[in-house]
Amino acid sequence: MTEGALFYNVTLLGLDHVLQSYLYSLETRVCRTGTQGEGLVRYVVPWAHEDRFFHVGTAAGALTRMALEIQNPVPEGEHYPGVRLELYLDPECSYTLWAQFSLEHFLGQVVKYYGAMVPAYSAAQLLWAFAFQLSAISDTGLCPSPLSALSQAKTAFVLILLPTAIQGLMRPMESSFLPQPDVVSARSLENVSVRCGLYLLATGLSVVAILGFSAAALFLGRLWMRWQWNQSEKLTLKKQTDITWSRFTLMLTFFLVATSLTTCAALALWLGLGISCIKLVGRSGYQRALEDRKGTTGITTGWHLHTSISILWAYCAILALPALLVWVHNLAYSWRLPQDPHVACSVALLLSTLVLWQTPVPLVHRFYYKRTSTFICFLSVLCVLYCPLKLYSMMHFVAAAFAALAVQQLVGRDATVKQE
Repeated sequence: MTEGALFYNVTLLGLDHVLQSYLYSLETRVCRTGTQGEGLVRYVVPWAHEDRFFHVGTAAGALTRMALEIQNPVPEGEHYPGVRLELYLDPECSYTLWAQFSLEHFLGQVVKYYGAMVPAYSAAQLLWAFAFQLSAISDTGLCPSPLSALSQAKTAFVLILLPTAIQGLMRPMESSFLPQPDVVSARSLENVSVRCGLYLLATGLSVVAILGFSAAALFLGRLWMRWQWNQSEKLTLKKQTDITWSRFTLMLTFFLVATSLTTCAALALWLGLGISCIKLVGRSGYQRALEDRKGTTGITTGWHLHTSISILWAYCAILALPALLVWVHNLAYSWRLPQDPHVACSVALLLSTLVLWQTPVPLVHRFYYKRTSTFICFLSVLCVLYCPLKLYSMMHFVAAAFAALAVQQLVGRDATVKQE
């Protein structure tokens, strides 16, 4: 740099939020003949110990663009005057500095800090729709589609305002047995705004997932039934009150559990997802064909519940994908993934399929649908409270929901209904 460079210390007051993104431009206007015109800008975030440097253009008319954004918010309870711009400039040149809002960097910050929170909200919405389906079976004997359940569930209040209120009540309390919820934002009004945005983005993700799984199940199910008709498959509408245990399904489930315990839980989850999707295709094709000929009944709408199960299972499998990649990468050294973080959740999910994969499930003539629905609604709220930052905790709530439905199908038999 030129000897005798001028130093300017500019404090940017109020620049303390991760969503504040500005594009600062420093233009080199006029330089005396023979001067080098070089300069340096240092961007300092004092609470994060973050320094960034920008080299100032040397030629007259050169424009130095500096995207200034916060990587870490101000810690709660601490106060700082703001971030600093330290400018080391050539005294033989004149400069112009101005700032403008940068939509591109703002959207980048939104994706960076809140994008990972969207799946947790989407899973919570799907859990609530799942609970609504169980409640509808109790009321009408029919299972609505996941999209219909999501639209009728009216989850905006319980997944936006209720978690905000609970977080506000729990914040002053320090408890060793009750963990603190994830802090989406420390400011109350901003907390509500962020949760509204997450809810809207999650709604789009949930709708896309539902439409994708439903369309694939309907299309492939129709192809499956055409092949079955060529094999002279007969359609029969038979009311069942007891679970018909399939030995093949039992053996398949135990094989997946053994795979989870001896190799990699993520591998078992992905294999289970494939099997769940295959069963969904078979159910949708058969029950849709049965509905076209016999009319809509609880038996012909059961595949909608399995659509929700497959989508939630897919969310868990995607979360476990990094563990699967690590296992594949280290397969030459060990068949078993050491300290596998997903073993407990995968075993719980797979054991629930001992019941959920059986042919007549969901059985319409069962008690405790309402109680199971209420329990899953409770899990949905917990998912919003504890999973936006700790995303992998979502697998625990999905596993608990599947286990609750499996137990309900086992113990909720109505003895007054006779088998046909």
